Amino acid sequence: MKLPIEQWLDRNSFGEEVHALFLESALAYKADCYRASLIMAYLGLLAEVRSRILKAGNPTGVEPAEWNRIQEGVRDEEHWDTQVAELLLRDAIKDGRPVPFTISKDEMQGIRYFRMLRNKCAHGKNEEIGISHVEALWAFVCGNLPKFVINGSLQGSIKATLEHFDSDLTPPDRSFDDLAASLNAALRPDEVSTYLDALLQEQPGMSLLGTTDWEQSWFCEVLVALSRQLDSSHEPALKEWLEWEQHLSALRATMLRFPECDIMSGLDGRIVRKLWHGGGNLRSREVRVYINLRRKQLIPTAEEDESMVFLVSHMGYDKVLSSDEMADLETWGFWTHVKAYLLGSIIGTNKDFDTANPRTWLVELYLEGCGVDADVASAILRMENSNQPFGVERVIVRYLHGHPDAWQTVKDLGDLPSAFIDKVEKGS
Repeated sequence: MKLPIEQWLDRNSFGEEVHALFLESALAYKADCYRASLIMAYLGLLAEVRSRILKAGNPTGVEPAEWNRIQEGVRDEEHWDTQVAELLLRDAIKDGRPVPFTISKDEMQGIRYFRMLRNKCAHGKNEEIGISHVEALWAFVCGNLPKFVINGSLQGSIKATLEHFDSDLTPPDRSFDDLAASLNAALRPDEVSTYLDALLQEQPGMSLLGTTDWEQSWFCEVLVALSRQLDSSHEPALKEWLEWEQHLSALRATMLRFPECDIMSGLDGRIVRKLWHGGGNLRSREVRVYINLRRKQLIPTAEEDESMVFLVSHMGYDKVLSSDEMADLETWGFWTHVKAYLLGSIIGTNKDFDTANPRTWLVELYLEGCGVDADVASAILRMENSNQPFGVERVIVRYLHGHPDAWQTVKDLGDLPSAFIDKVEKGS
């Protein structure tokens, strides 16, 4: 059975040197060499922090020249471990200057304690170092190493963002805009996608669509703030990330939660098309995405009729659209397209009852909104003299029974089956 430190190593990715140090700690532990095990684990902790220092740009508030001097110090093969430990323990208040790390007093106390144990392992031959000391260090490393990130670095930015949306640490009504703007200095443009991917991994359930609370995701707030605050060198990286097909659900969720935002501005037209040209029945949320795209004039004029035909033919039963949303649909020719779809595919010409009967709600919606004209009356006559999808017929019978003028328009065409006349007259 693997040791806890080995299981932790399997779940994390480190450089070759750091991985080797932690692995040596595990091997020494198995050989009952607890001093060596503790020293290796302590060096593994500092080596990973050292790696982060050498990879990071200058932290927030630290001058580039000072950061270059710090990086040179941790490159010193003789004293790098001392340099790293002292950086972790640097106190901004006592030093009176910005520090590379933001570490709690308890975490600092832990570093001091294990630094003391490491020195005892190396120099205090009479000091007892046992299993409990090694396992305590392992627990400290597993629990705290993810927190030891450079202020203003990629990992620091991820940490700061997660803390911003942690209601135990930050008031829920605090704007993310200032932190989003600081990312222009904290992240290289090529780190934007890594930053977003890391945050996306923190979403509960990892499913922005199909869950009951998907549109409440704080990740949507991040995307909107970034679209407003990133500068010209970082914004293309955000646009590129949004255009990846696997992120369409995040983009769709953001548009629905913040319909006024301009996050779609400048995206590839193929992404816009994918947002409205999806498969299966379109629920109210997908219809709202379409409405949003039309309102922002993001669907090309040449595709507007096609998009409306697709919408009408794929809408699922849903009556939660607002009056303003329905008014916009009507302005864009919704009823004209519904009529064309119903007459061409549902009433009078349909041979596939499995397609027609699920659209009874749309037939009812159209009749209540537009009534029966000569075209619709003719389609009803054709239906009654050929195929009668039972669901569609039932809706039409109910409507005609309650609207005598419409029923007269249909009867005036003549040649109606007596069974159909009887159903309408009786309302059955």
